[in-house]
Amino acid sequence: MAVNYRKVSQNKKGQFGPSTNNKFYVPKEDHNPTKKRGLNQAKTHWIYTADGQFCVFDDADMSEREVEIGLLGLDIADKKLRRLGQGGERVAFFPRPQNENDSWHGYPCSMDDIGDDFDDIISLLQKDGVINKSTFNKLIKKSI
Repeated sequence: MAVNYRKVSQNKKGQFGPSTNNKFYVPKEDHNPTKKRGLNQAKTHWIYTADGQFCVFDDADMSEREVEIGLLGLDIADKKLRRLGQGGERVAFFPRPQNENDSWHGYPCSMDDIGDDFDDIISLLQKDGVINKSTFNKLIKKSI
């Protein structure tokens, strides 16, 4: 299923944004969908273009899905999580930049990489009606 996102402007530094909270995003080439896997097979790859990556980032920032070291990105449609990564990942992680004014970047990741904070976040999403019970149960079991 093709996902259409709004066009986001990119400045001369290669940054997308600003986000709702005035942050900038820079897609990293080694996680982009067109990057060949090369020597580092461990890297995850987006299935989204840079515009889509920024929209996932902006939503994570606006929704305050925050863990200690960054933000968690989800793309939710019809109370279900869409795939974000070429390996089937349905969560993205945006590590907090070292300096407050630096650009953010992110990549698809597995739920095993996130830890206990994720359970709290998806519990809130289910309570608020953002995801349905079936999606919630699959996320808790880490089966999607």
